Amino acid sequence: MEHSATLTLTSAPSDLAADQGRVYRMEMAFRILLFVCAGIFSAFALGFIGYAVSSLTGSDRLICASCGAVFILPALLAIRLALMSATVLYSDRVERRGAFGSRSMRRVDIAGYQIIPGRNEPPYVKLYPKAKGARRLNVYRFQPDATFDDWFRDIPKVA
Repeated sequence: MEHSATLTLTSAPSDLAADQGRVYRMEMAFRILLFVCAGIFSAFALGFIGYAVSSLTGSDRLICASCGAVFILPALLAIRLALMSATVLYSDRVERRGAFGSRSMRRVDIAGYQIIPGRNEPPYVKLYPKAKGARRLNVYRFQPDATFDDWFRDIPKVA
C-alpha cells in the first residue's frame, strides 16, 4: 500500500502556492561584469594560443598553448556562474543553484536562519538545519522583496 502525504504551509506566501517557485537571480550589472571577465580571460587565451601557433616551435609552443588553454577555464566558469546562479523559493523548500549544481533544504527541516552581509557580493541567508550533522545551506538574497521576507517570517532568526 502506498502512502502519500501533502504538506500545506499556511505561512508560505500565496504566490508560491502553485509551487512554480520564485526565482531570484543576481543583478544584471554583476552578470555583465562576469561576462566581461569571461571576455578578458578568453582574449588572454586566444593571445597565448595565437602566439604559440604563429611564433614558437617544439616544446615552447606546447607550453605557451597550454597556458592559453588554462585561461579558458575561468572564462567558462564566469559564464556558467552568470547564467546559472539563482535562489529559488518554493512553498515547501528553498533551493540554491550555482555553477556546479544545486542544493535545497525543506522548510520543515530549517531550525533557524541568519542574514550575513556580503563584502563584495550580495548578502546571503545562512540556513541552519534541525538535524544534527546535516549541512547548512547558504542562499543569496538577490533583490529580496516581500515574498522573500514572508517566506522566512515564521522561521526563527539566529543571532
